[in-house]
Amino acid sequence: EGSATCFVLYDKYILTCHHVIRLIVGDGIPESDWPEIVSRSTKVSFIYKEEKHPDSGWYHIAPHFEQFNKDLDYIVLKLLKDLDYSVLKLTEDQHPKGLAKRIALMPPNGLVYIIGHPDGEQKTIDACTIVPYFQRQQELCCRLELGKNVSCNNLNCNCVSQCIHMFTPKSFEPCNSPKVLTYDTSFFHGSSGSPVFNTAGKLVAMHSAGFVYMYQGEKRSIIELGWSMKEIFSDIEKNNNTLYQKITGYFSIEEEMETE
Repeated sequence: EGSATCFVLYDKYILTCHHVIRLIVGDGIPESDWPEIVSRSTKVSFIYKEEKHPDSGWYHIAPHFEQFNKDLDYIVLKLLKDLDYSVLKLTEDQHPKGLAKRIALMPPNGLVYIIGHPDGEQKTIDACTIVPYFQRQQELCCRLELGKNVSCNNLNCNCVSQCIHMFTPKSFEPCNSPKVLTYDTSFFHGSSGSPVFNTAGKLVAMHSAGFVYMYQGEKRSIIELGWSMKEIFSDIEKNNNTLYQKITGYFSIEEEMETE
């Protein structure tokens, strides 16, 4: 068993991380079998907002993948039935149909907000400080060295796994890409696929990964990252324009950078 986060792009189309699907399927399974396995073994809820795990209102996934890109770590899936907005406590006039029309460019600095289900728990919001692109490498090196100084090293490590000394500057190659947003968050496992919003409430990235280690029995993170929604949508437009038109309705992505 496991859990992750997803969100509605438009109508029945949802977005999550490609690596989530890979973990659901497991190793050694032909990719041609993945859609059927995911359809049989996975269900989605949009009402897990309280402490009690929902026992109804679940949605199953169609046995085919609409579009995906392993490098950008995204996959578009389709629900088998329409969303019941009465269960979501929204009227026909209130429901937004999804987040596809709320896309914006990634802010260079400041705060972003992640909404997700860390560790499979109820929906939570985390305010995250951005690590700016041109400061990433310096910041990563500083954090790596500081963490090693206060915890352990190759000679005195008591951790079985997930120790900070296992990381090197080369471990952070995904952070070199201008297509990702880097930030600090307390969201770890189960939050992959979470939407990342700017301070104006626009969708700017999808949370994808982090570099987590254990220190004195608790999880800590060196840095976390999410893939740019602009890059994801550009990839969908390029490789599956029919799907792109369905989920966007011919809208144009905002061209102004948010700096709040």
